[in-house]
Amino acid sequence: REPVARRRTPPAAAPRPAATSPRRRKRRAGRFLALLLILALVGAGVGLAIVSSMSDSQRVQLRDVVFDSVDRSVDAMRKLIEDNTR
Repeated sequence: REPVARRRTPPAAAPRPAATSPRRRKRRAGRFLALLLILALVGAGVGLAIVSSMSDSQRVQLRDVVFDSVDRSVDAMRKLIEDNTR
């Protein structure tokens, strides 16, 4: 009888990489932060456009309401609230 060559076992499969590698996580986090930054800039632009397009009568009117007497201060505060809630 002739000797039979030993069977070779197939090489072990290489270990599979993790589902999400740390590099991918960093990339996703970077994309998410970039998206948030873009949305914040768009929101700021819209807010600036709205504020700049308001007429003077629609803007909040501020003035001093500090006086020597309580009656004058209260009247000034009431007028200020009335002017800004129309």
